[in-house]
Amino acid sequence: MTPGMTRERYVDAVVPALANVKLSDLMAATGLTNASCSKIRRGLTIPHPRYWETLARLR
Repeated sequence: MTPGMTRERYVDAVVPALANVKLSDLMAATGLTNASCSKIRRGLTIPHPRYWETLARLR
């Protein structure tokens, strides 16, 4: 996690932008399963902070 990426910033800025990202792109970037990426993309779960910057770059 880089300085400045807070949970609030992740939820406010990254989660809404993930709605337009393909699941296959989320899976390739994070190495997580289809089911996990689907939940992340829909905002149903917050991934570990180690993924926040990676996901932010996908938007």
